[in-house]
Amino acid sequence: MARILAALALLVSVIGCSDDSEANEARLLLDRLENVQTPDLRQWRRKVDALGAMPLEAERTVDVRDKCHAMHDALLRAEEATEEARRGMDELEADEGGDAATVAAALARSEEAIAETRELRGPCEDARADLEARYGSRRPSP
Repeated sequence: MARILAALALLVSVIGCSDDSEANEARLLLDRLENVQTPDLRQWRRKVDALGAMPLEAERTVDVRDKCHAMHDALLRAEEATEEARRGMDELEADEGGDAATVAAALARSEEAIAETRELRGPCEDARADLEARYGSRRPSP
């Protein structure tokens, strides 16, 4: 009888720990998602890459990470391509050897990434909202 009770106690503690572990992962992921965007494109790229590499174990948090990483990556690729096109236009306008074809290609990449972002935004936001409803955020309430 004592062995059965010990086994049950161990099982309950393992289940409780896995719930705590998922909650901790969820809160960490939610915090990371709140702070991923930044005006500095290089810093934003580092944050998006770090988001994609986050070591998570819980199926729910992995799903949110993957969906939101894909959306943030597409959004950032659109910004990066737009910035490249802007630089190219500045070179063209200043007659510094810019190339119209390069600008057009950058704009096309930006448009493709924007379209991809539109497709990925809903699944990311829905998954994130579900995770936030379940585990909340560390943000203080207003």
